[in-house]
Amino acid sequence: MTTDLLTLLGVAAPLATMMSLWILAQISRRFGEVTQRPPLYRGFYAALALWVFPLVTRLLAMGVDERLAFIATLPEPAFQPTR
Repeated sequence: MTTDLLTLLGVAAPLATMMSLWILAQISRRFGEVTQRPPLYRGFYAALALWVFPLVTRLLAMGVDERLAFIATLPEPAFQPTR
């Protein structure tokens, strides 16, 4: 129970970082329009895209923990094949 809660809370870190990057990109885009600068804010969107992988990994980790716990409870097979 607590490991599920901790894993779910572990997803909050990538989400908070992604939200911060998106806000920075929006602010940078608006300042760039006002000052007529080149679109340097695209780097924030690239960083935001790279943060998708840790988010997906943490979301998949919730299901993997449950599967590994199930596999650990399975009995070992009585028959061991030889080579």
